[in-house]
Amino acid sequence: MKNVIYLIFTINLMFCYSQNSSSDLKRNTMKKFDLKEFENLPLDSHYVSSEYRKHYLTDKEAIDVCIRTDDILVIRLDRHTNYATGELYYKETGTLKMEGRYFFNEAIGIWRYYDENGNFIKELKQDEGFVSIELLIEKLKKEYDLDIVSKKLLDVSRYRMDNKPYYHISYYVCEEIGKIEMLLFDGETGKLLFREYDYMGASIFHDSLYNLYMESLKK
Repeated sequence: MKNVIYLIFTINLMFCYSQNSSSDLKRNTMKKFDLKEFENLPLDSHYVSSEYRKHYLTDKEAIDVCIRTDDILVIRLDRHTNYATGELYYKETGTLKMEGRYFFNEAIGIWRYYDENGNFIKELKQDEGFVSIELLIEKLKKEYDLDIVSKKLLDVSRYRMDNKPYYHISYYVCEEIGKIEMLLFDGETGKLLFREYDYMGASIFHDSLYNLYMESLKK
């Protein structure tokens, strides 16, 4: 999950600066990276820390601090839910460059971008064109008694097929035997469209699950 979040951060950063950034700087933030914030935190023994990457573990969070060539990435994973937050800082100035939230491995909500002086550049609405993850969570809990906030998940993805939005959620039904359930939802309404069971090692990819759903409509 951590490596996926790193990749998402890189993609979002590239996407932001490939767009025309607003010249109207709306607000200023002087939030800065401070390594002292983490000095007294215990290291996570499940990972090998180095000079350039530290893994910390508290009762509430698993925290990754990665010092890269041009920037510093801080990812905080909530240990009790599938939510996480990410912050990217300019290495030279330590000022905030980008910040956003995740649900499992999917970027959600509003992501904000700043210049090296802390001036706000733009916002990127990750949920645009999709029902929000919060509404989908509420719907699953109410209608299917499925709590994906704390459940051990395998995948949460949203994508478009034939220009229509979909959510794909996979989770363990029985972890001991590797049995999983894959759910396909209408990305605009949150309606459950299709479900399929599988076992780890033979997982159905997104397009295959979608194809199975389309085939089911012909029956």
